[in-house]
Amino acid sequence: MACDLLPGGLHDLTPSHELCYGLPEGATVYGDKGYNAAVDEATILAVSRVRLVPIRKANMAPDAWADKLALREYRKRIAVLFSQLAAMGVRRPRARTTPDRQRKLHASLLAATIPNAN
Repeated sequence: MACDLLPGGLHDLTPSHELCYGLPEGATVYGDKGYNAAVDEATILAVSRVRLVPIRKANMAPDAWADKLALREYRKRIAVLFSQLAAMGVRRPRARTTPDRQRKLHASLLAATIPNAN
């Protein structure tokens, strides 16, 4: 598992290249609609051998049924994790400095993911 803290104004695809390069060859990364970019998918696959699978609209290609099933399975896990983080107060961390916000977010991520690890 990997994560990175970035400013809100940064496009989703910008850090995804770096995040994918650290993963083992043959891994698959599932993303939301913000990751729909055929050029970036091809670049990530060619350079890091990691497959990026975004949520696609019905008329977009490639729209493989196996990808849809896998996305459905992982989206539920992600939604549960986000609701757990929201319950921990991640949206309003009540921290004065950026390092304090980062510490609280990392602690919340750690607390949320350890019981969910399979």
